[in-house]
Amino acid sequence: MNASVFTKNLEKAYRKAAKLEVGSVFINEAVATDPSIPGGGVKDSGYGRECYKDGLYETFNRKTIIVGGN
Repeated sequence: MNASVFTKNLEKAYRKAAKLEVGSVFINEAVATDPSIPGGGVKDSGYGRECYKDGLYETFNRKTIIVGGN
């Protein structure tokens, strides 16, 4: 599962993104898929990441945060 956060305050966006229990957070961007962005879920949606180099860390649950609109 992924999420988007829209705000002019990037500091606030990073704080909110860190609290969301999702695989990827897009800041000021719509959720998108791309082979260069690691995919995967958390909890019952899955554990770990696939694609990109994060596939090497399949036992970790890392979060991706994308900032757009720059």
